[in-house]
This record gives sequence, structure tokens and C-alpha cells, in this order.
Amino acid sequence: MKYCNSQFLKVFLACVIIACSSVKAYSAAVFIRCNILTPASGSYKITTYGHVHSPVNNNWYLPQTNWTVTAGTWMDWKDLSGWPWQAKNNLSGGLAEWPSMRLTVTDSSTGKGLGPLVIRVQLANSATDTAVKIDFTETSVSNQIYYLVPTPLATYANECETGTQMANRQLAWAREATFTNALMPSKFRLISTLYGVYEPYLANSALQTLKQLGIRITGGTSTMQSIMSTWRPRPRARA
Repeated sequence: MKYCNSQFLKVFLACVIIACSSVKAYSAAVFIRCNILTPASGSYKITTYGHVHSPVNNNWYLPQTNWTVTAGTWMDWKDLSGWPWQAKNNLSGGLAEWPSMRLTVTDSSTGKGLGPLVIRVQLANSATDTAVKIDFTETSVSNQIYYLVPTPLATYANECETGTQMANRQLAWAREATFTNALMPSKFRLISTLYGVYEPYLANSALQTLKQLGIRITGGTSTMQSIMSTWRPRPRARA
């Protein structure tokens, strides 16, 4: 029995080492440029932010940096190849998405946010037009957009999703899974919360998805109260 326990411990530790080694960051050729389409004019500051799904030296975030841009024109290419990019990981909670980036746009002189916002983003293997692998335009009712960065870009370009695309896909799946009828269980077995969703449309869509699946929300967005006010569990029938 002691031998079996010893062998099990060795195998378990080996699996832990393999799992930890599989989430290391790696270098990838990633260049980005943006073009603010709405507003159509003015000088603005773009601030980057982002998350990875496995910490690198206890750091869960992508670097934060600022770029000054002029609306209606492409900004210069920015080299993000030195950032800690990661692959999708099959973690204990399920298949994690790719690293995600958030762009926040503010007035370069006042620092105030703006909205609505329409911005075009291109991701490339090098700082040339011919190297562009991902090209999308995202609309936001606030001054922020979200999107996934799958690397290598040339291999996984079709797995890039904007926040709007992801939110719409998740809500469509929830409606298909429930045959368009929102679940209203007498007891809420599942409780969730929203984390890091600052764009109102995405927050509302995420709430609608969880509501469709009958999952109760404990917090994470300011729009929760207005939606939860009409969302109550059915009372249990008395015997």
C-alpha cells in the first residue's frame, strides 16, 4: 500500500509539473494599428489592457501602454511581440479562451471618455500592410472595446473574436440550448457573477445569457438590479 501511494504521488507530481510547464508565455509576432472611425475627428489617447488565463510570474495581465492617435487616420504600427502571449489552455474550469485585449479611448487633452465609439483594428505578423492577418471593426456604446488575440496570428486568425461577436455567440447558444425558453427553476442551484465587463452592451448580453440558462447573478455590473428586479425564482408548491 505504501508503495502504491508513493507511486501515485510521483505520478501526480509529474502531472502537476507538466501542467505548470504548459502555461508558459511565448514570443509571437504581433503588430497592431488602429483607426478611430467615430468620432470622425480629434486627437485621442488609446490605453491598452488585457488578461491571460495563466499567470506569468504571478502576473495575470498584459502590459498597459498609451498611444496618441488622430481620428480618421491609421496610427503607426506598434510592436507587441515582446508581450507574454499564451495559447488556449485546457484548465480545470474548462477550455479557456485566448489572451484578451481591451482598448480604452479618451480625449487626449481632457482625459474624458467618449462614446459611441467605432474603431478599426488590424493585427499583423510585421509592420506592413501585406502582413495583416486579422482585420475587424468594432462598435461600442462606451469608450472601450474587447477582443481576443490568438497566436500565431497566421495559424489561428479565424479564432479571433471581438467582444460583441463573443457575446452574441454565447447568447445564441443559450437560446438554442433552452429552446428559446428561459429557464426558471424553483431553486437556483447555480450562482455566478460578472468580472471585468465595463462595456454596457456586453454586460447586458452576458446577463441575458446567464438569465436564459437560469443562473442567478450576485454582482459584477451596475445593470444587474434593473434586470434582476423582474427575475425571481418560482415559489415552491406546499405539500
